[in-house]
Amino acid sequence: NGDLSNLPLSSIFEVRDVTVPETLSEDSVLVRTLYISNDFALVGLIQNFIDVSSRADIRNLIPLGAPMQAFSVSRVIKVGAEVAKEGIIKVGDLVEGRTPWASYTVVKKEQVKVIK
Repeated sequence: NGDLSNLPLSSIFEVRDVTVPETLSEDSVLVRTLYISNDFALVGLIQNFIDVSSRADIRNLIPLGAPMQAFSVSRVIKVGAEVAKEGIIKVGDLVEGRTPWASYTVVKKEQVKVIK
């Protein structure tokens, strides 16, 4: 039914502070998340993970301890050398793609596309 009010969310989610790397691999992009999709499918995924944790297909979607993932819109903060040379994704660009629930994250260039 999509109602998470009876679930102990603090036992499902954990807020972590992580260091943003100063250097990026050549094919990576550092982005600042602006918008995260609050897709109803995530509720089902969380419920299925809790209620049906023995199902391998559910466990492999989001491994225990891994950040939750969702569709997002982000701004490019920094690009790796290969990405800079290609010139397709530039600092300041808006990009969309599936990224972790995080203020800043490093993704491979293939994970995002520039919003025109």
